[in-house]
Amino acid sequence: FVVISEWIGMRKRDPRYDRLAKEVTKVTAILYSMTALTGGLFILVLVGLYPDFTSFMVAHFFPIFAIIYPLLFIAETIVLYVYWYSWDSLSGEKKGRHVAIGVLLNIIGLTTLFVIDGPTSFMNTPPHPLEGTTLWESIYNYSWMPLNIHRTIGNITFGGFITGLIAAYLYMGSKTQ
Repeated sequence: FVVISEWIGMRKRDPRYDRLAKEVTKVTAILYSMTALTGGLFILVLVGLYPDFTSFMVAHFFPIFAIIYPLLFIAETIVLYVYWYSWDSLSGEKKGRHVAIGVLLNIIGLTTLFVIDGPTSFMNTPPHPLEGTTLWESIYNYSWMPLNIHRTIGNITFGGFITGLIAAYLYMGSKTQ
């Protein structure tokens, strides 16, 4: 939504779209850190309460948990903060570059979502027999793509709710019509 709003503002030369996109991104950048902290807390609780299950999942999905997901998370964090902090410096004629960074951020975010949905879909519909399955066979099962679609639509819906909330707040605080 943010990239689309920013793009519309750039095409129509209407600063209201850009302002809304920037406000939503500000909230996103703040909540992103909180999400990372709660995710870290969840991992500690999971290891403490279910050490055998956690050991099995990490061993079975080692490339995802130890390499792919951390690299995607770091890339997403870097691109998010580049996107946020370059907002004013990449304005005017350079606005297209800023929109491109936003598109890259969305691609990395969706890739991260799809990657972490692999272990989740494995827990929902594990392959049978489990012994001898490859990492790809464990990820690509009956529930992986439906889960990806479900979570993508859910994220878009939640993003729309947050955007509406921010737009309503800005509207109620406006001084003019």
